[in-house]
Amino acid sequence: MGQTVQLEGQEIPIESDMTAAELKNEANVDDDAVLTYRDEDGIESLNDDDVVAEHVDDGQEIQAQPLADDGVFGGG
Repeated sequence: MGQTVQLEGQEIPIESDMTAAELKNEANVDDDAVLTYRDEDGIESLNDDDVVAEHVDDGQEIQAQPLADDGVFGGG
């Protein structure tokens, strides 16, 4: 343990093997949302089976992006 992330205004401790799906569940984020974070290349997304600690730094902010029916962020 020892690592945390910021999601939906919450500081959430994560285990070294916690997946994005488990993080969404922990933060009460909709299962259909996509978690995104910023790195040196821009905005990246996490697949549900991605291990969060392998992609983000300690204390990093992660955003939950709702998917529209057509699969585009924020579409309507």
